Amino acid sequence: MKLTQILTASALALALPTMASAAIIGVSSGLSTGTEGGTFASIITAPVDVLEDGTANNAQQGFNEQQNIVTASSYSYLDNSLATQILAAGTRISSHMIFLNTAGNGVTKHGGVTWTFSDAIIGVMADRNGTMEIASSAELGAAGTTYETGNGTSLSARGLEGTNGSGTNDDGFSFAGSVLTLEMNVSEPGDWIRVITAAPSTVPVPAGLPLVLTALGAFGLMRRKKKSA
Repeated sequence: MKLTQILTASALALALPTMASAAIIGVSSGLSTGTEGGTFASIITAPVDVLEDGTANNAQQGFNEQQNIVTASSYSYLDNSLATQILAAGTRISSHMIFLNTAGNGVTKHGGVTWTFSDAIIGVMADRNGTMEIASSAELGAAGTTYETGNGTSLSARGLEGTNGSGTNDDGFSFAGSVLTLEMNVSEPGDWIRVITAAPSTVPVPAGLPLVLTALGAFGLMRRKKKSA
């Protein structure tokens, strides 16, 4: 391998860590309870669908959707006080979905689940009928996953019916920094929410990269001088 190839490969290897991405990085929970309980929360890859009669589970599951994108449209979301806020178009964010959707109609509850993200939480799309989630899925949803469209209308109780874990059916959330605490209680239908996080922080250029680039430039100059001689 030529020296220029070695130096170029080194520069690319050093540059790779600067390509930041946001993600769910951890989840902690007890076992879900109820008719179809007995399972811990988990992080999964994006499923085939998130439809009412589609992908089912017995505990909260979360997956990453669109990462580090600039939104083309504006969207509504809930802040930590449950007030509706607007995410302006042109905002760089990452999106994640968490859901609990049992196959049967019995009551299953999963509370006190803490989800940790790589970046700060902006807000949650979790209104009772899922209108916030449905309205944003076309842009923020994971590629290859089929989402509920609502046929232009909301769906009854697709989101969270409670308020921060103390409301109807013990549905609710709260968050601080990059940690979300979530409680879901489902029968029919399940619960689906979308978590919006801030864009990943800019990763500093590795210390060795400028040296490698300088070496590439110097080597190229030496080769030109040698040819001209």
